[in-house]
Amino acid sequence: MANYVASLLSLQSSAKKAADGNILRHVSTVGHAAKVVQKLAKDDSFVLGRVAKATCDTLSEASKDNKLLQIAGKGINIAKYTDPISCLCAMIRVGKSDTPGRSFLEETSALAGMFIVEGAMCKYAKNIANIKGIKQLNDKMVDLCGKNKYCSQIPAIAYGVLFTIGSDLGTKAFGKVGKWVADKLGLPESKAEEKPKAEKKKKEYYWG
Repeated sequence: MANYVASLLSLQSSAKKAADGNILRHVSTVGHAAKVVQKLAKDDSFVLGRVAKATCDTLSEASKDNKLLQIAGKGINIAKYTDPISCLCAMIRVGKSDTPGRSFLEETSALAGMFIVEGAMCKYAKNIANIKGIKQLNDKMVDLCGKNKYCSQIPAIAYGVLFTIGSDLGTKAFGKVGKWVADKLGLPESKAEEKPKAEKKKKEYYWG
């Protein structure tokens, strides 16, 4: 994940799915939350960073003599592997689908798009940032924000939002490619219809 802002946006998405009853997304929500706190803790140049650092230090000290907190800490560390959890959710959706062949193609294409685009953004970020027009704009933003402590996080917010948008676009674009390939292969479309949320009187928990 690019930075704490990108993790925060993913946290919001996971939390929404968890609220709808997705059990695995509860784990993913904890993982993203842990990433946000840890990444904030690395920057004590603004209030949230100092609070996060103090929280991490306090929990670290308290867990030394508390087995329950030590176990909880290990669970959070496992939960931080949010990408494998996303893959697991995708495979569960494939298993539950009435058209597993098409579902597998679409899900794996979407995941591939996410990983490819995120990897490319991380690998070529410096090259993109050094393009003449982009470099000038970036330098002006950094200089402007550096003069005011209240604006110091604007670059991180901008990069995090752009990273999330890029990841989402990659996922959707490759997902459409998977759908196109499935159509060309003549794989049948799913006939299962989702029940409208208004009809659900009681929350139903599910995996994937």
